[in-house]
Amino acid sequence: MDLLQFYLSLGWHLLPLHRALPDGHCTCGRKPCPDKPGKHPRTEHGQKDASNGPAQIEEWCKRWPETNWGVLCDVSGFAAIDVDPRDGGDKTFAALVERCGPLPPGPVQLTGGGGWHHLVLPPAGRILRGTLGRDSGIQIKYN
Repeated sequence: MDLLQFYLSLGWHLLPLHRALPDGHCTCGRKPCPDKPGKHPRTEHGQKDASNGPAQIEEWCKRWPETNWGVLCDVSGFAAIDVDPRDGGDKTFAALVERCGPLPPGPVQLTGGGGWHHLVLPPAGRILRGTLGRDSGIQIKYN
């Protein structure tokens, strides 16, 4: 089973994104890219187009075979703790783990910027989003 099929088996809502090219430019073709290269939707309605339908995902794969994939966290049932070492997130995360203990076991995804996402279930009835403070290098992503 490939990764996209695995994500679909979990019911996750996927979205095709542009990708960053080796020269740092974006597949959107705009120079400079007004968004973050490789991190913005290829579809007309952006996040509203996210799907967990196998036929839609297959169509996008045919249309953009080398796409970067995003997952809509909220409708997929989790939040992502985004740790960005470029902004000191690795140090902030290490201090949090030392103070509070490790996160519960769960998926961890590497990011293109050298960081990682911890995928976690939000507490029942709560929406997680924001940062852990200015310049912490950690963001909570829920959409």
